[in-house]
Amino acid sequence: MRGAVANALAEGLETEAAAEALVTQVCFRAADLAFLLEGEGKPLSRYSRPLRREPDIQDHEGHVHEDA
Repeated sequence: MRGAVANALAEGLETEAAAEALVTQVCFRAADLAFLLEGEGKPLSRYSRPLRREPDIQDHEGHVHEDA
């Protein structure tokens, strides 16, 4: 995933199509990870919480992340 983002940044995200292509890659990879985790009986949300952190915003579980 990190490589896909690095490549997109190196090539430039100056067009809507380039940004959309990056979003598509992120979504596909998240879906793949969710599928694999589901097979192990583990929810994706268990692993993605750090990625969803935003400063001073309450998440769906009521946590406020002041240091994000």
